[in-house]
Amino acid sequence: MNLESLLKLNRTIRVIGFDDAPFIRGSGEKVNLAGIICAATRFEGMVWGELQIQQKPFVIYYLTANFYHNYI
Repeated sequence: MNLESLLKLNRTIRVIGFDDAPFIRGSGEKVNLAGIICAATRFEGMVWGELQIQQKPFVIYYLTANFYHNYI
């Protein structure tokens, strides 16, 4: 379904935005990453974790390994 169809059905649309903490590129250290979940103008929750810079599946893991996986 596209966004327009969901809005016509009065479905609640949730959005998640990610941001990483400051880090030194190439250091090999883990980086903290936060994801904030909002619905309309409400804050609904947050996911938090740390990852290696090259760890691409991190976002998928944190979205599916917590409460919010039902909304994806």
